[in-house]
Amino acid sequence: MNEIHSHCVELSSGEQFSGTLSISRNSIQLKIFGFNQRPHCDCDGPIFLHTEKNEIVSLHTNISLDGPNHGEPNRQFVAGERIESSLAIIGNSKWQLEDRVKRVSFSIPDADKLLEDPQVIERIISKKNPDYIDSFVFSIELSILRISLRYDVTWYGGGYTRHSIKPRFEIEFSDAQELASYLEYVLRVVQFLSYCSGKFLSPTDIKISSLSETERDEAMRQNVYPTDFSVFYNWGTVDEASSSKTGFAIGYLSVTNEKRKTLFKESLSTWLSQEKNWENAFRSIMPSLRHNNIFSGDRLMAAFRWFEQIPTAKAIQTLDEEDITRILN
Repeated sequence: MNEIHSHCVELSSGEQFSGTLSISRNSIQLKIFGFNQRPHCDCDGPIFLHTEKNEIVSLHTNISLDGPNHGEPNRQFVAGERIESSLAIIGNSKWQLEDRVKRVSFSIPDADKLLEDPQVIERIISKKNPDYIDSFVFSIELSILRISLRYDVTWYGGGYTRHSIKPRFEIEFSDAQELASYLEYVLRVVQFLSYCSGKFLSPTDIKISSLSETERDEAMRQNVYPTDFSVFYNWGTVDEASSSKTGFAIGYLSVTNEKRKTLFKESLSTWLSQEKNWENAFRSIMPSLRHNNIFSGDRLMAAFRWFEQIPTAKAIQTLDEEDITRILN
């Protein structure tokens, strides 16, 4: 992701302290300053900022740390407060704690090859002005959500030359989700693609909305054009060894033809539907794939632990007691 550095004014304390906001993959940090007064923002709730780009940033799950202090006793001074956050939401208004997520869209760049549908790409390329329907790849309807895959098309030169065609997932929930719950479903999809590709993946360019697709379209018919909110997480330190893996030469599942696409949809649908029964198995899958091109005892044991967590797995003794005794001795 591209790092964000912005000047801002906080909107939560009532004092409008100025400061700087920095967002990277492993850090979301706000520094605010008071001139001849000590700044403070209450970290028990969200902190809201107005940035130099005229955007509103909502920081959630915040921790206050010591900030810089400069000055001499009985003279003018500058004091600061440093705040670390786990989540930043950027849009044209505040995202309050009680707001709910109805839709979320995201990309998984390292899985692009698995998500290339030649027929859909050809359809996009063959049209001068491809529309939303032209970019559609597939959709899956479940009781709790609908997940779809489409392509985002970007352009050079004011819309005359295609720059890129990139796959993008969108999830619409039957019941609006809290900030703490919607991400679970995003990560389920990422886990699925991680398994298919044989490497650890992460979502990028996450956008959320409190409106369903129908509600958004209705607003646009009323000449109201709601925009989605960009979401940034503090993912922590990246595991370079895992993230740099090349993965499998050919993914387990893909959408590269109709037969593969059907299997991909069925597998993803089952993956999302069985999440509670398969939760332990989900956690055990990737450790068995972590050993890239290494066939060792550790990898074998990780695979066994994975298989043991599959809900339908049954242990069957294939050695008699005499064989077991001989092995142990």
